[in-house]
Amino acid sequence: MGNACSDDDTKEVLPPDEPNVPDVPDVPDVPDIPEVPSKAYFVKQEKAGSGSGEDWDNAMGTAELRALLNSSAEATGDVENMTFHVAQGTYLIGDKPEGVTIAYKELEKQVVIKFWGGYDPASTGTDLDKRDIVANPTTFTGDVNGNGEADDGDYSLFTLGAYTDVTFDGFTFSQGFHANNSDNSYGSGFYVAHAEATLQLNHCSIRKCRNHRIETEGAGGSAIFIDHGIVKLNDVLVRDNATGDGGSLGTIRSKNNDVVLFINGSRINFNVGREYGYAIQMSAGNLCMNNTFLIANWGSEGSINGAAAMLLVNNTIVEGCEGILLRCESTPSQQSCLMNNIIITGGVVNYPLVNVSDPDKCRLTSKGYNLFGGIAPNNSGFIPSNTDLYGCTEWDSNGHKLGFNYNSEKEISEWDENIAALGFTPTTLSAVKSAINEFEPDSRPAKIEQSLGKEFLGWLESIKAFPAEGNLIPGSYQK
Repeated sequence: MGNACSDDDTKEVLPPDEPNVPDVPDVPDVPDIPEVPSKAYFVKQEKAGSGSGEDWDNAMGTAELRALLNSSAEATGDVENMTFHVAQGTYLIGDKPEGVTIAYKELEKQVVIKFWGGYDPASTGTDLDKRDIVANPTTFTGDVNGNGEADDGDYSLFTLGAYTDVTFDGFTFSQGFHANNSDNSYGSGFYVAHAEATLQLNHCSIRKCRNHRIETEGAGGSAIFIDHGIVKLNDVLVRDNATGDGGSLGTIRSKNNDVVLFINGSRINFNVGREYGYAIQMSAGNLCMNNTFLIANWGSEGSINGAAAMLLVNNTIVEGCEGILLRCESTPSQQSCLMNNIIITGGVVNYPLVNVSDPDKCRLTSKGYNLFGGIAPNNSGFIPSNTDLYGCTEWDSNGHKLGFNYNSEKEISEWDENIAALGFTPTTLSAVKSAINEFEPDSRPAKIEQSLGKEFLGWLESIKAFPAEGNLIPGSYQK
């Protein structure tokens, strides 16, 4: 059993070096494409034949795809769902500051749009068998000026508006750029702008996107800005994205109360967020995150920060900034809680690693089995456990010097400790599932009809997110 709020010493933290990382993460298991009743289109980097998209021999090019998606605002009546099969290539998708806008008007339900990347560009007819997202990298970019960077002259990638339910599987999104000098909106990669918008990314990367705002009240969300709506990230690498020189918040940012952000099996690494919530800034809304790494991001305070309801289970946060790593501003009724996470710092600081901003108004609860540490034994982790605001449970373990090895191929940190040597009692998968199931914040949007925990658990089970039943050591269990 762990020694709550102890000062145990084991091994030294070694902050990860900048790795040499392949452009496309290794994704060994890609699910079969489900049969969705929709109109199918075939897309190549350059138009083929008539460009109608009816098959590979008449594939749409980038311009035809962009035009079809941008035409959504004029659609009326019964709008067909759409599926796009996209061949290997780099697609210059952004042609205006907000990128491609997919949004509909006055529909009764969302239009389901699915994008499948990774097809062999030599495919013919309607052959869908030649799909490999590693061998056939498929990229949407905003790099209009062609210099390989996200900067002036480039554009954002995608804006999702009303009545959209959009899924991307097997894509890289890169070099999206937005100046953000005139308002508090637009993400450089994705901007999710409406309560009736849903975005899901599976087996994707968002890399080298950037927004730039030098005023004191900034936008942030260089990879994803969620103004309203639902975003689900499964096996997503978010890396090397950056905000401007001042006044910007978060690589991923949630702005309003009707936001829901689900994250599973992802890596949020080496991003520059500069201000609060430099990896994830939850100004409002709801965050549920499982089995995810946050590594070597940079900003002023709080790798995760905000006033949202937060459920964090089975995650590993290894940051080098000198400051608080998790900062919570949510109210007791939002039920924010942690279970079975590793949170460690590579910076020598006197701050607690986890902080509740206002003891009179805010609440963060430990469900146990969290492990906290860093280089210096004075990284004591929590507000003292004799408060009812927050504290270690008898099943948390604190004050360790921990060692991690960074695996640059998989973009994860591998714990080199022997769990038995720490005297740390592991939890079980069934206990973690029970904690997820019980999560019921009052900030859940009305469109989600069951409790948020049940909704998150159902999603995790539908994507086969869990390992086999049994014990779980702290942190992400990605392999």
